[in-house]
Amino acid sequence: MAEDLAVLELSINLFVGVITVVALWVAVRQAIHARKDATDARRAMARERRLSFELQILADIYDQWHVTGPQHVSGHISALVRDATDPTDIPLLRVATGTKSPYSDNSLLTRFPRETPVFRAQVLRELDDAIERRLKEEK
Repeated sequence: MAEDLAVLELSINLFVGVITVVALWVAVRQAIHARKDATDARRAMARERRLSFELQILADIYDQWHVTGPQHVSGHISALVRDATDPTDIPLLRVATGTKSPYSDNSLLTRFPRETPVFRAQVLRELDDAIERRLKEEK
């Protein structure tokens, strides 16, 4: 009888030990997933803040453009453009203002002379494209 109780006690201890190991494994996995989810959430929040900031800057450039043309937008352009060598982000406006221009010359201005309807239309098209590109990147 004492031997049966010892075997029963050993079996119960083994069962509790296995359950404890399984519970520990589940807790570690949950902690790993929680950390990954928190990191993903922080990254998503940073992307959302950056997108919101860039869209607001583009809106400010758009508004300022309608008031003064290319004057007084260089500060906005400086805040918006992260890579001065990237020619895809509002290149004509950057060349026209001389702010973070992706080109070393004014060849773009020869195709779109300042103070012409073609120049204005191209700048507005570039601003619209910049907005659309940012909204598509977010999806």
